[in-house]
Amino acid sequence: MKNSVSFKGLFYINFAVTCGFGALDIFMTLYVIELGAKGFLVGAPAMLYALTKIICGLSPSERLLAMGSKKLLIFSLLLFFIAASGYFITENLYALILFRILHGFGTAVFRPVLTASLSSCTAKDERGRKLGLFDTSFYAALGIGPAIGGTVKSIYGFKGLFALVMILSFSALITALFIRIGNIGKPEISGKSAVFTSRVIGMNIFIFGRGFGIASFFSFLPLLACSKFANGEHTAGIAAGLVTLVSSAFITFAGRLADRMDIRKLIISGGTGLAAVYCLLPGSSGIISFTALCCAAGFFSIVTQPACSAALMEKNTQENTYRQASVFNSFMNMGYALGALSSGLIYSASGTEQVYYTAALVGITCSAASWAVMYSAEKSESLS
Repeated sequence: MKNSVSFKGLFYINFAVTCGFGALDIFMTLYVIELGAKGFLVGAPAMLYALTKIICGLSPSERLLAMGSKKLLIFSLLLFFIAASGYFITENLYALILFRILHGFGTAVFRPVLTASLSSCTAKDERGRKLGLFDTSFYAALGIGPAIGGTVKSIYGFKGLFALVMILSFSALITALFIRIGNIGKPEISGKSAVFTSRVIGMNIFIFGRGFGIASFFSFLPLLACSKFANGEHTAGIAAGLVTLVSSAFITFAGRLADRMDIRKLIISGGTGLAAVYCLLPGSSGIISFTALCCAAGFFSIVTQPACSAALMEKNTQENTYRQASVFNSFMNMGYALGALSSGLIYSASGTEQVYYTAALVGITCSAASWAVMYSAEKSESLS
């Protein structure tokens, strides 16, 4: 019963945070411009936010780990509330950038501690299914947040939007105060050795390639659609929505797969499937085939997610889970950042089609390398 209450509490916290900042993020650049930003300063808040997530995630603070899961979760939610309050109060561009950095730090703490906290309220034999169910809170909020944010902004302006984020952040913080989370125990493997096991290295390689591909896919989907269809922007919008819809629909199915299949098989099948979609998309000739391939991308991108989360918890204390999830998320964010940057350069040099072929090459290479690293580690363990 206690585990059920904790799971529901974490589910709401994830939904509220994702919904609030999902509503905010798509309008942040517009607000920055409204404050008078020009040139480098237009992209500076987003860039510094991303860099903060990557840098803080790669090196988890020992002092933070010593706080324990619940205090760490409350600390991250407090940072979110302070950042949201800062957005609401300030109209100074440089102060906004500082609050954006604070928001990035909160995110770097929040995602790993959420994964670690889930390990205390999910049984191993049903972990994949539970994590798949839990991830619906993220995808539902990701779909609902921007729609709610757009409506609130159109009626009440940016102040109304920031107030909404404050309310959601505060409700998540209050929820965290009343749920029970297991304490961080003594790690079975301590320090950097917990982070750099062969299995975890393999997963980090895979998630880097996945992040690279997804960033390239979404960044240039409108351009690819506009080059093929007269109503390209409309088609791209529908296709992007279908990706999220399919991912949401199949997340619980992916969770059940995680309980039944080896993670190596899921990684190679998911990575190969995504690479195939990236290769086929530039050659699609009709709207039906284009949207069908985007639906396939939604399926293959989600099929490995619960398995990766479950693997981070396997044979681990919460401290090691936090360490591994922190680095894992940083590799994913590095993939997103490098994918967005390199796809822009490739587009300038060779066009849209090469962006997708490069994403396919990176995806299949990282999936194969991940499989090889985990397979060799497992083989070595069986021989020893």
